[in-house]
Amino acid sequence: MGRIILSFSILTMIIAAIGLYGLISFVVRKKNKEIGIRKVLGASVFSVTGLILKTFFMPIATAVLISLPVAYYLSHEWLKGFVYRIGLNIGLFAFSIAVILMVAVLSISRQTIQAALTNPAHTLKHE
Repeated sequence: MGRIILSFSILTMIIAAIGLYGLISFVVRKKNKEIGIRKVLGASVFSVTGLILKTFFMPIATAVLISLPVAYYLSHEWLKGFVYRIGLNIGLFAFSIAVILMVAVLSISRQTIQAALTNPAHTLKHE
């Protein structure tokens, strides 16, 4: 039973990561002209990446702030039913948040850097 739950949990995380990657690809393509104009005006790749990161950071931070107390409460209530109890430590939740942020930052950075490194003249010519 544990292997099945682990398998479906991993599958769920993979599907969520693919969805995040698709959403980031859509936003970067939608802002392709803006990225090209910013590059022409002298913006660095880092500043363009920061712009897109800021767009995605607020919804991710909001989701973490909403889900953290709910996850703690549900986990605590579920674990109360067992004879041998374990404590919930902050490290488990911190690790989860770190993994979420790492996946998001890597996905956003890859797409944005790829868009920022293209020639702005080529991007604006096709718009």
